[in-house]
Amino acid sequence: MSLRETYKQLTRERLIDAALEIFDEIGFSNATIEQIANRAGTNRTTFYLHFKSKVDLASIVILRAEPDIQEVMLALNALVNPTWRDVRLWLNQWVALTRKQKVAFDVGSQLMTSADPDASASYLERGRRFASLLTNHLDRFEGKARKAAVTRYALLMMMTHQTVCNKEFRSCQFDDDEHLDLLADMLWTGLSMGIEARKAPARAKPPAPVKA
Repeated sequence: MSLRETYKQLTRERLIDAALEIFDEIGFSNATIEQIANRAGTNRTTFYLHFKSKVDLASIVILRAEPDIQEVMLALNALVNPTWRDVRLWLNQWVALTRKQKVAFDVGSQLMTSADPDASASYLERGRRFASLLTNHLDRFEGKARKAAVTRYALLMMMTHQTVCNKEFRSCQFDDDEHLDLLADMLWTGLSMGIEARKAPARAKPPAPVKA
C-alpha cells in the first residue's frame, strides 16, 4: 500500500471513530457531517471523498457489529423446534448484545424511524439479510411462502431490536421484563409456523440478563 493509500485509509478510520463518538454523545439523528468531520480533524469535502452520506457512514458503524449479530442470530437458528422458554432465554442473549454494541444498535434503531427513505430502506434490507440466516426455520417453506417468511422474521427482529433499544436507551417503562416476555410470545409463535400447532408451555422465567 502506498503512502497516499495509507493516509486515505487512516482518514477514513478517523471519520468512523469520530462518528462512533458523536453518535454515542448526541445520537445519529442529531449528528451532523460537520461535527463528525471536525472531530476527525478534517472537513466536509474530505468526508464526501469517503462516504456518500451520513446514512452511508452509519451503515459502516453497524457493519462493525455484524459478526456479533450473526453469532446471536445463528444461535436462534439452532433452536430448530424451540419451546417458549428457549426463545425467552435467547432474548437474554439479544439484550446482552444490545448493551455490548450500544452505539451500533442505537444507530440502527434511529435509522428505522428516520424520515430519510435511504435510512429506512437500509434498515429493512439489513433486517431481511439477518432473517435469511434462519435457514432451519425458512426451510419449512417454499416459493412465495418462503419469501413471506423472510419478511415476517425480519419484521419480528426489527420489532425486537426497536423494543429492546427503547427499554435500554430511552427509558421506556415496562413492568420488570414484561417486554421480553411479550417478545418471546411473538417470536415463539413466528418460529413455530410450519410446525404442527401446539399449546404454548407455561412461562417458566429464565434468569434475567446480567447488566453491564
